[in-house]
Amino acid sequence: MSGIDLAAHNGIIAKSGAAIEQLGEVDIAVFDKTGTLTLGIPKVTAIILPQQENVGAGFTPARAPDPGVGGRSDPPEAISGTRPETTNPPALNETYTTAYDKNTLLRFAASVEQLSTHILARAVVDAALERDLTLSPVTDFDETFGKGVQGRVPIIPEDDQLERQSVNDVVEVAVGNHSFMHHLEITVPLALLSERKRRVDAGQICSFIAVDHQIAGLLVLEDVPRPEIARLSSDLKSAGIKETILLTGDSDVVAHQIGELAQVDRTIARCLPDDKLRIIQELEAQRHRVLMVGDGINDAPALATATVGMALGSQGLTAAATAADTVLLSTDILRVVKAIRLGRWVMHVALQGIWVGMGLSGIAMLFAAFGFITPAAGAILQEGIDVIVILNALRVSRIRL
Repeated sequence: MSGIDLAAHNGIIAKSGAAIEQLGEVDIAVFDKTGTLTLGIPKVTAIILPQQENVGAGFTPARAPDPGVGGRSDPPEAISGTRPETTNPPALNETYTTAYDKNTLLRFAASVEQLSTHILARAVVDAALERDLTLSPVTDFDETFGKGVQGRVPIIPEDDQLERQSVNDVVEVAVGNHSFMHHLEITVPLALLSERKRRVDAGQICSFIAVDHQIAGLLVLEDVPRPEIARLSSDLKSAGIKETILLTGDSDVVAHQIGELAQVDRTIARCLPDDKLRIIQELEAQRHRVLMVGDGINDAPALATATVGMALGSQGLTAAATAADTVLLSTDILRVVKAIRLGRWVMHVALQGIWVGMGLSGIAMLFAAFGFITPAAGAILQEGIDVIVILNALRVSRIRL
């Protein structure tokens, strides 16, 4: 009870005393990636202009992206060649320039995306608001689900209008994937197609920005890793964990990027929910005590099977929390370390109480057997021993993790 109380004060909900006890016995920690070791929410990290390869000024690229977020980016199979490109490639000597800087393009894109409920749209709008860019009301808005959005965005004085032959009051803006640009009959520069392929292969999410029916830039988003994961593996080892494992459905490249950041011992990529379940079962068959940490519906079978399932308080929490033994109410992944230390401490005090209680009772029984303790005194003494054990157990809630 003291352990459950201490866990609650540290933002860890334990469903039973058995969950606390098992936390003190785990020796392998297994983690999902998306939403667990990463934020699970895409963020804009770059805007690539035609004929440029550098990330946008003011945009800090993040490692360990997640290609599975959202539906407007070009899927890897479209990039790798298993599905033919539909956009007619431009002539090799064709050049592209843009009259707008990156912040202006971001403002245009966010103005159109603000009317969409897509997760990628929310990320673009948040990026613009973080940079204090003014979003304009959009007319003639249209969204093609899973492909992109378009609309007419008013020009404001802050917009960069260099090299424009004529200045209109509004511009037509389209943001979406390659097939969406083809649908709008907008030609994509070969340089940006190549850049997009390179970034998608690295797991990034890419959408094109077109202004007045001409490609103006490539919008790059990534699922950003949690900043604290660099400490995770070492802190777990200091808490007594022997091995850390990353299980993810992403590609080998993306999985190993996150695995290196988190410094896990093993990284297993391209895992379906059934694969995660099988790996957990194999570890337990080898007599390991396994802690599984995840946050979504896909993690529920593994969470239910592991010695201790721990749901992270973020997206998909309802399904994960139902299957898990413990729930972290914070998205701070380092609280997993606190949970394990708490379990170890609770078990240390519990075993201490068992041995002290049994030892004192055994000594008292010997004295009683030789007539030194009367039955009435023995009953009172036994109650005193119980009180000592209870007071010792209350020490659990006083430790600072």
